[in-house]
Amino acid sequence: MLKNELMKKTALRKDTIRHYEKIGLLEPVRLLNGYLDYPESSIERIELVKHAKSLGMTLREITELIIPWENGAFSIEEKVKIFKDQLTEIDHKIQDLQNTKSYLNLKLENIVNYSIPLAITASGTY
Repeated sequence: MLKNELMKKTALRKDTIRHYEKIGLLEPVRLLNGYLDYPESSIERIELVKHAKSLGMTLREITELIIPWENGAFSIEEKVKIFKDQLTEIDHKIQDLQNTKSYLNLKLENIVNYSIPLAITASGTY
């Protein structure tokens, strides 16, 4: 598929696709007419990159994992460890989000409990 089609299917900008090519995450084939042809697997690769980025991984970390992974450089044990590490990271992020949610709920409760009576008192309609 051509770059424009890849852009539409993945919602990535042209500059992002070029950057992914430059760092080796995408490997299009140059056609005789000079256009770049991206295999269908590029879509899955980009989705994987998006998920990895959402976990907080850098493009460098992603590149260091994806290419050797696909080339069979990791043993089963190494692959299991990578997944377990990512699951642990997700658990930490979930806990951080739960802590933030609890904090915000407490702040909201304080605002509701203490601001409403003050507002009524300040307006003189007690």
